[in-house]
Amino acid sequence: MKKLKNWIQSIGIIAGLLIIVALLLALPHVFKIHKDFELIKLKEHDTLLLSMFSIENYDENDFAHYRGMTALKAGYNVPNGKLMRWYFDKVREYNTSLERVYLGVDPEHTSKEDIVILIQQNPDVYFEVFLPYPQIDYWAGMEEKKFEKIMQQYKVFTEWIIPLENACIYVFGNEDWLVGNSLNYTDTFTTNEEISEFLMCNMDAGHSYQASFESMEQEMLQYYELYAEYQNRNKIDLSGTEIIFFGDSIIGNYTDTLSIPKVVEGECGAKTYNLGQGGGTATWVEDNMTNFCVVVDAFLAGEANMLPEESQCYKGLKSYLEEGAKDAPKIFVINFGLNDYFNALPLKAEEVNDISTYEGALRTTVSKLQKAYPDAEIILMTPHFTYEFHFGKDILGEKAGSLEDYANIVIEIARELNVGVLDNFREVGINEANWKQYQPDGTHPNEKGRFAIGRELAKYIMNNR
Repeated sequence: MKKLKNWIQSIGIIAGLLIIVALLLALPHVFKIHKDFELIKLKEHDTLLLSMFSIENYDENDFAHYRGMTALKAGYNVPNGKLMRWYFDKVREYNTSLERVYLGVDPEHTSKEDIVILIQQNPDVYFEVFLPYPQIDYWAGMEEKKFEKIMQQYKVFTEWIIPLENACIYVFGNEDWLVGNSLNYTDTFTTNEEISEFLMCNMDAGHSYQASFESMEQEMLQYYELYAEYQNRNKIDLSGTEIIFFGDSIIGNYTDTLSIPKVVEGECGAKTYNLGQGGGTATWVEDNMTNFCVVVDAFLAGEANMLPEESQCYKGLKSYLEEGAKDAPKIFVINFGLNDYFNALPLKAEEVNDISTYEGALRTTVSKLQKAYPDAEIILMTPHFTYEFHFGKDILGEKAGSLEDYANIVIEIARELNVGVLDNFREVGINEANWKQYQPDGTHPNEKGRFAIGRELAKYIMNNR
């Protein structure tokens, strides 16, 4: 009898300890929920950002700036649909004027019915639903059966949301430009601040990533294609190598992790420096202090002050001078030609090193880099496709040529100087049939276009190792 009593007492102690542990584990969640509700009571808002996965780098101020919304971001990641319904019911008690909700839902951890009921019970609120978009290693490291099960959950859930009148759903997680670059993330499920801002802006901009019944087959196919590609993909590690980019707006207008330099950095681990500049030309132009000739002279002299202080080439050179390592292996990437074509700058002259011509400027300036850095790898990139001037076929000046002529000169100079060349004009895959998908304004590549160019460049670099 005494043994039984002791045994019961032991069970009671263990149970008590388990309850204490459970309470301790629950305390952070209770604190976050309480903090959210206190903010909801105090802060007037018409928009709520609520998610089952990390949204910590989304900024409430971006909603005001870009969409005129007074947003409140929940600090608590709701783990399942049932708790999300309870949480949202409490929100409505405190705020009856809520107009819109950005709702992050993970179909792997909730039933579709719970989310559909939540949306249908609040017909006066519009729900912009978005699915998880983890970094690609999350999918690539998963067993195929589990991956297929989750994909089926995604498909079914999306098909339930599409018909709802007060909701739409966005799919980002099958986009290689996003999930394929680890630099876009602070951890597997959390995008960095710049990417979070970009995703928020693109949720309703042009409806580019909004799912529909018509797009579902392609959406799912993209998931499977990414899974297959990254299952068998090998990367090389170029940590310690520095890649310095010279170019026009295609390089210089973009400096976040969606830029061409950062796509390459994400692919191979090399440190990149962006000395590109919007409006830049390879050809020397007297009133343009950011052309290739001037920027390289500033680079070789180690004098950023030779460049306009507000320019990206100045900022990029300044960064290189402060952070670069003199003895690090170097790769120079050079991408000019579109502005030379648009401005009808001369293709060539009798004097082959005449820097007031496209050919002469490329030959002279690349030769300077070769002389200063004999062990460095140099890669020239041809200008890529443009919609402008009848797809770059018009000749805009007496001494000018078509865009293809400018691209051909890049290839000729590369062969003459025995440096690398990537033919973006023909090989990157942007053409008359698909240009709207990659460069909506006809010239400047969007996130998909920059990823395509950056990926091709990274492949080129790695294949030449």
